[in-house]
Amino acid sequence: GAGTGAGAGSGGAAVEEETFAVRSVAFCGRQVPMLLQNRNGPCALLAVANCLLMRGTLTLAKDEVLVSSSTLVERLAQLCEQLNAKQMEEDPNMREGISEVIQRLPLLLDGLLLNCGFASCTDFELTADLGLFDCLSVKLYHVWVAPEVAKVAGSWNSLSEQLALGSELRETLEREGRLPTEEEDENLTRGVWLRDWLDETQAQATPEGLRELFETVEHREASVLFRNNHFCTVYKPSKEALVTLLTDAAFEEEANAVWESVELDGDTGHILDADFAPYRPGGRATGGASVSTAGGAKGKATTDEPSAAKKAELVALVEGMGFARELAEAGLAAVGWADVQQAVEAILEADGEMPKPRKVKPEASTAGGGGFSEVHSCPTCSRSFRSKNGALNHRASKGH
Repeated sequence: GAGTGAGAGSGGAAVEEETFAVRSVAFCGRQVPMLLQNRNGPCALLAVANCLLMRGTLTLAKDEVLVSSSTLVERLAQLCEQLNAKQMEEDPNMREGISEVIQRLPLLLDGLLLNCGFASCTDFELTADLGLFDCLSVKLYHVWVAPEVAKVAGSWNSLSEQLALGSELRETLEREGRLPTEEEDENLTRGVWLRDWLDETQAQATPEGLRELFETVEHREASVLFRNNHFCTVYKPSKEALVTLLTDAAFEEEANAVWESVELDGDTGHILDADFAPYRPGGRATGGASVSTAGGAKGKATTDEPSAAKKAELVALVEGMGFARELAEAGLAAVGWADVQQAVEAILEADGEMPKPRKVKPEASTAGGGGFSEVHSCPTCSRSFRSKNGALNHRASKGH
């Protein structure tokens, strides 16, 4: 998992022992064990491990239904050494680098820090932690791509620094009671532009990034995707499709819920079965219903109680906008699990309290289905956004 746009978790003190449930998934004509997670911290290690399980590089015994965190770390460490044995023997620098990766493996159970560069979907600052992906030959991608932003602020760290400097400059001008110089005014204008872009990309995804991801990931490639402060296993089953592996423990009893599609337009993906076909709870059709998204409704929500898989998907969407799981569940329950947008509104209207049941609004139709032809405004500060998602993310981050 990840705590900020820079990456995941703290990478601090060693964490307590935990166990990961194993479920068997049909994949490429064989049954493959996949590891599930209960919390966000170890998602990077689990995403890597599930890639290796899909490839057959990492294996589990047939009777292993639980894997401890120490066992997972031990097996990944062994693979790091086995897959790089020749290079370690011939190159002392390589041996030292891999030893450092192995020493840090237990810490990665509590998060992996990274710094996304905005130039491309493979642009990351090189760190010791990212050496894990090189050691195990697992590719890492993100979709927070904006070449025009990269020219001004090359990475998340650079962007954060510029926003902090802009804030300090405004405080200085207010304290000294003077107007900015021409250079200071340019810096302030650039800071406002960067802040607006950040507010509109809180989910750490852009259209450019998604298009590049689809073009870059190879057919039948299993790799790892960092998006929305989360690492997940991503796979390309065909030239036209990308999917991510569902690993939340809530899906353990939902045998038919295995993958989630990655949508090129940035909308919420659809849950798919092991054959990459639309998810059918218990083997029954869902009647064509689809989950509503924060970025614009797409179809209608079901009137019946959602399945555990759909609830988990909706909770994850609201959590991704910066809300705690308890608040996310309460907000969704307040609107009958009907719509993410209305759940977020219920949370914000509760003003720090637990949301109370409210009447669910009818879904608004959006011209063209994309949700970008309208202007959406924050009711508190009146800032305008091109999409509902941008406005909701702004309200969530500012508490408006």
